[in-house]
Amino acid sequence: MATIHDVARAASVAPSTVSRHINGHSVRQSEAIERAIEELGFRASASARNLRKGSTQVIAMIVPDIQNPYYAATVAGAEEVGRENGLRLVLCNTDEDIELEKAVLRDIVGRVDGVILVPASERSSTALFEAPSAIPLVLMDRETLGPRRFDTVTIDNFRGGTLAAQHLLDLGHRDVAIITGPLTASQSSARERGFLETFAAARFVVPERFIERGNFREDGGYQAALNILSAADRPSALFVINNMMSMGALRAIGHLGIKVPDNLSLLCFDQLPCEGVISPRISTIRRPMQEQGAMAMRLLVTRLRAGDREHEPRTLTLPVELSIAASTQRLAGGGDRGGSYTAA
Repeated sequence: MATIHDVARAASVAPSTVSRHINGHSVRQSEAIERAIEELGFRASASARNLRKGSTQVIAMIVPDIQNPYYAATVAGAEEVGRENGLRLVLCNTDEDIELEKAVLRDIVGRVDGVILVPASERSSTALFEAPSAIPLVLMDRETLGPRRFDTVTIDNFRGGTLAAQHLLDLGHRDVAIITGPLTASQSSARERGFLETFAAARFVVPERFIERGNFREDGGYQAALNILSAADRPSALFVINNMMSMGALRAIGHLGIKVPDNLSLLCFDQLPCEGVISPRISTIRRPMQEQGAMAMRLLVTRLRAGDREHEPRTLTLPVELSIAASTQRLAGGGDRGGSYTAA
């Protein structure tokens, strides 16, 4: 395989002149260099060329759980837009661990042109990206504490919680429970607030025993559902705020012999893995998952363009919608069960 030195000898120029020509600079011997490149079949190393330019053409996407189909969809959206713009995507997993996230960020900065980050927590550090000369950062799905210093692509999480609550209220459910996530996760707390405040506005208060905090994982959803549904006065409906915990809740429901929707109406946030084979089909709060990743990459590409590093951070909020399926049904008796809720 021909090297830059072979091209230089064939064109009777210095290797540095060939390098300048390859990188788009005007040189006197450009025609001779082009003839030598064509005759020798020389191909410049993309990585070497990018290093000379101070660019890698690589974007890192850092997510907290690569097993979650939601993140797989967002990665697909980001990768498609990146590919259209000549960028390659590398994927990193933090396993919902802030310390691991810090280590990943320290390792990746300097090796990529930009980062799309789903923070492990609202307390995640973004200090590496706050200097004027730092590479651009786009936050996706979750936000961090403090002023909004970075472009962010999120969804209307509060609206999602509201839609879930209103659907169950419309079906006559008053004794409902929620499996939510850690308090330090911004999207989880917003969905929880939307759900609880909608019930409060209808003059019903969800008791603490029907509010369980999980870890966004299947095992957390399983244990939380067992805690709620093993009680003698179990609720008539259950809302789970993410898809992986919903899978765990379904496992607990099966373990306890509870029939959905005859004994329990079930409503989940995000499409479930293998939802096409789950019976009955689950009512869900849906969002444009692939588009969320695509929008994050578009914001990053805009930041990477020359002269567009200084504009104010933007937050794009995508809509959610309720998809009603067979897992939720009207409560017999029109919601007069009573007992688990008190008037607000």
